[in-house]
Order: sequence, then C-alpha cells, then structure tokens
Amino acid sequence: MTVTSPTRKELEQQLATLRQQNAELERQLALTQQAKTIDDVFFTHAIDMLSIIGYDGSFKRVNGAWTKQLGYTAEDLLHQPFANFVHPDDVEKSLTAAQSLMSPNASLIAFENRYRHKDGSYRTLLWTCSSDPNTQEIYSVTLDVTEQRIMERERDYYVQVMKSLPSGLAIYHLAEVNDSSSLVLVAANEAAERFITGDLDLSEQIGKKMIEIYPNIAGDPALDIYADVVRTGKAITFEQEYRDENLSGIFSILSFALPHNHLGILYEDVTERKMAEEALRQSIQQEEVIRAQKLALEELSTPLIPISDKIVIMPLIGSMDSRRAQQVMDTLLHGISSTKATNVIIDITGVTVVDTQVANAFVRAAQAVRLLGADVMITGIRPEVAQTLIGLGVDLSGIATSSSLQSGIARVFNPE
Repeated sequence: MTVTSPTRKELEQQLATLRQQNAELERQLALTQQAKTIDDVFFTHAIDMLSIIGYDGSFKRVNGAWTKQLGYTAEDLLHQPFANFVHPDDVEKSLTAAQSLMSPNASLIAFENRYRHKDGSYRTLLWTCSSDPNTQEIYSVTLDVTEQRIMERERDYYVQVMKSLPSGLAIYHLAEVNDSSSLVLVAANEAAERFITGDLDLSEQIGKKMIEIYPNIAGDPALDIYADVVRTGKAITFEQEYRDENLSGIFSILSFALPHNHLGILYEDVTERKMAEEALRQSIQQEEVIRAQKLALEELSTPLIPISDKIVIMPLIGSMDSRRAQQVMDTLLHGISSTKATNVIIDITGVTVVDTQVANAFVRAAQAVRLLGADVMITGIRPEVAQTLIGLGVDLSGIATSSSLQSGIARVFNPE
C-alpha cells in the first residue's frame, strides 16, 4: 500500500486550522477565567450570605457574609451538613425543602428557619434556593430577617391591642405641618366604628381628610388642638360634645403625637356618665336645699322669744326627737347666754307626743338652764300629758309648771 505524503498546501491548511482552534481554546479559557474572577468577586463582596450546598446536604462553598452575620468562618461550615446548625424544631421542614430542591423538576424555593449563631443564640434566616441536577448542587441566597420578624410580631401585637381597645382609636397623618386641615385618616379600630351614628363607614374613609369625614369640624378649635399636638409632641386631654349626622354625644378625648407627623386620638363616649353626674349634682343640690329648708324650719320650730329684758319664751310645736331635743338645748343655752335672761318659759302646748325621751330632754334642758342662773317653767301641760309624765315616773321637782302659757307669764311677772 502506498502512503501519499501531504502536500505543502495541505500542511499549511492543517496548520491554519490548528491555529484557529488554539485561538478559540484560548478565548474560551479567558472567558472561563474571567467568569471565575467575576464569580469570586461576587462571592467575596456580596452583602447577603451566599452558599453552595451539595446534594449530600454539606456546605461546599460559603462567602464572608456568613462570618459577619453568624460568626462562623468558612472552615467552621465547609463539609458540615447545613442541618447541623438548624434549630431542632425546624430541622424537619428544612430537610423537606432541601429534598424538594433535589427533585428533577425543582424550581426556586424560599423557606425560613432558625439558625444557630456561633454565640449559641438563634437567628431567623430566609433561604432562597435553586438547584442544578447536573452538578448536584443547591445554590442559596440567605438573609437574616430576625429583626424584621420581631418588628412584624410587635406590629401585629400593637394592631391587635388597637383592635381590642374598648375606647375608640383613630390615627391621622398631618400631611402639611402648618395646615391643621390636612389631617388624613390612616387607621381606626372597631370601637371607633361603634361611635358613628349615621351610615358612615370609617373603613371606607381611610385616606380622607378629617374635615371631609366630619364637615362640622371645619371651624372647630379641636382641629387646631390636634395639629398643635403633632407639632409640639405634647398630649392633651379634653372633653367635646358633637351633635351631627355622623357623631353624637359627649366624648373624653386624649390626643397624642406619633412618629412622622402622625396623631393618635383615643376617645370614649362619656355621655351616660355625664348625664349620671349631672343627675347626681342636681340631687345633691336638691338635698342641700332640703337640708337648708329643714334647718330653717327647725330654727322656726324652736324660737326663743324675749318678752322683757329678763324673760324669754320658747313655744314648741310638733313632734320631738333626739335631734330636735338637742337643738332645744343649744338654743336655750345660747339664748340665755346672749340675753342674760333670768326666767325661761318652755311652752309644750303644741307638742303632740311626750314620751320618756322627750320628758328627759325637758328635764336636762331645765337643769342646764339652772346652771346658767335662770329659772325654768314648763307650760301647756295637758291632762293626758300629765298622766303620761306620772306614768313614766319623770321627776319634775324643781321645775315650775303651769297649765297655760298665759298663766305662766302672769306668774313670772307677779310671783307670789
């Protein structure tokens, strides 16, 4: 068999082809090197935690953000199963997510779990992952959302508190700091809805100005008060009465400033309480009037009448009780002390009932008067009263008596 050597022209063509192939290989190598450089730069400078995890569940590559966020070095993590750092309660759902990523038709998956920090605490991480069945690798971008989740829980807590408040709460935004009419409704709780009297639905008024929701407030000083609270940051409490188609009643209002030019208005319907307070005030006032009238009547019912420089008369009418008996005593003593009288006539013609208490009151009064140097005479003792006094065994010795006021006065002026 004869072998034909390539011609010079054929050799030149083969050399040209090889050179072209070599140039293409060098270009591809340069592109690969450039891609690797870009990949390294991306991994090195990325703020988020980047990682590559093999289908065996172990870390194959992590960037420096893991050290900044969780305190671990690459050596701490590499070739370690990622599940070793997961909170025990979150291991199952994390492995389930990883298993889903290994399926042939896997798509982008996002899930959260609690991951152990190097100091032993746990952080909440949000994983966004995709996978490549050819390389059998999972590619992940991971964010630390611990503070965000805490804020969300706090927000949910405050929203729940707002909804549960028995008092109405509305939150407004002062869109223009120098314009009190620019207060815009941001939120309102269910209790605030209960105070609305017309067909107004507060949930449909979100985003509207206060003056649009309550037109009658346009000239109300309360509007400027609300704006001043936002501007000064000082809370103010006051009471306000509203009577219109949307709001009716007397309200106790607490307005307080919130961040970013927002205003909180906490209000309670105190209409019934105010009505009760007014009724109580009127009742107390009426009782005071009745008490004053009673005192005036008591003073009139125990008059001390001077008929000369030395003689005074106290005519008693009606029933006697311990209070009135004490008043008789006080009136007599003060009257004798001020008039310097030497004779006192107590006329009981108009006293309806004389019992032991009344009789003893007369005896004590007579004894007290004698201590002041005056003589006492009781007049108007009717026969039935005399029988009662004897039956009760009341000792009237030392007390002059007379059947009538007239005879008593005569005896005092003309003693035997």
